[in-house]
Amino acid sequence: MALREPGGVGPKMFQTILAVFGPPENVYGASADELIDLPQVSIERAEKILSSQHSVQLMSERIERLSEEGVGVVTYLDDEYPGKLRCMDDPPPVLYFKGTLPDESRGSVCVIGTTTASPEGIEAAVNISEVLVRHDFAVISGLARGIDASAHVGAIKHEGETHAVLGCGLFNIYPEENTSLADQITDRGSILTEFPPDTQVSPGLLISRNRIIVGLSDSAIVVELSPDSPGVQSAAEACEMQGKPLFYLLRGDEDAREIKVPHNAIPFEALEDVETILKSSIGS
Repeated sequence: MALREPGGVGPKMFQTILAVFGPPENVYGASADELIDLPQVSIERAEKILSSQHSVQLMSERIERLSEEGVGVVTYLDDEYPGKLRCMDDPPPVLYFKGTLPDESRGSVCVIGTTTASPEGIEAAVNISEVLVRHDFAVISGLARGIDASAHVGAIKHEGETHAVLGCGLFNIYPEENTSLADQITDRGSILTEFPPDTQVSPGLLISRNRIIVGLSDSAIVVELSPDSPGVQSAAEACEMQGKPLFYLLRGDEDAREIKVPHNAIPFEALEDVETILKSSIGS
């Protein structure tokens, strides 16, 4: 935690540090010269990384304080860390969460789409989640307005497992109107984030969290797109990078709209096709 936050070490750099130095605490025994031998590490960055050792005790105290507030902390080095995320090139070094982390024995599918969903899209997201939980799959999404929220609602409605990955801290739920939904999700799974609890939302953080949504999933379903859906496009890129199948619900009423469907998306037209998607998810 000290390396990640006061030290400013990102997910990819964290993996590099593990590969070069082994256990993270070994970094604090290194010299600045050894650190600047790493890719993209300047002397200023090396000094920042080394000075983060003075924050280790503060991080320990934060863990205790957060525990009292119902927030758990799990790191890449912990046994409880979600195994599916370990397959990523840039897994989050630290996760903050409320609720229960994903059941590793259960398949999972992320259900995503536009924040400006139509009534038909909302209904489709709820129905798709019902099919998923009926087949004992967890529903992963991002708590955003529209399709994401509807996917979570569908899972909760049918007493299924669902997890929301946030692009903000746990103490600053975004969007604010989904705070009650977030509380319901913690009863059926978890809300989780790689960002410290007081972090405010930003477009960049929302985009960054999409790789984790995909990482926790065996496959992805895009329910509805708008002409400009950067979040879905970034999730599609994450699917391609992580080798996860991506499916797109093709609806006739979208034909006249300028929809940019991800090139790696496999179209399907009926709710019954979701069972085929589940078979491909199990295979992956």
